[in-house]
Amino acid sequence: AQLPLAEHGAHLLQWRRALESGDYTGARLALATLTVAFCRLGHGSLLVPPEPGLGERIRDLVAAQPARHWQSRDFEQHLGISGATLRRRLAGERLGLRELVGDARLAHAMQLLYTTRLPLKTVAARVGYRSLASFNRRFLERYGMEPSAIGNN
Repeated sequence: AQLPLAEHGAHLLQWRRALESGDYTGARLALATLTVAFCRLGHGSLLVPPEPGLGERIRDLVAAQPARHWQSRDFEQHLGISGATLRRRLAGERLGLRELVGDARLAHAMQLLYTTRLPLKTVAARVGYRSLASFNRRFLERYGMEPSAIGNN
């Protein structure tokens, strides 16, 4: 949707000038005026954050239980969708389930490495890796450094 600039140009200039002069109260007022005007034109979604995408929801599920042996049917059940829908929607986001699970696990591993002094083998196990060698290899592929380089052990 296009917004007619002529109707909002004065408020945009007011916002810009207020920011440039350090008048942050005036800038907020001008921005609020613009926001209300856009909402009146049917753009109320400006005030509502977008729904998280399927990939983000899957990452959140994995982050809550990174050691779990996740399978497609687990996500289907949690999200209330069929396997075909799961695959189609992930393809629409250009994501793969295996990569999502792996990335979420490795992100959790990175957090553990920076915030704890757990041994690498324990970190690997807590994020679902049975093999320390496999964990080290995946971590290196993902982050370009070995987990031992973070220095928690």
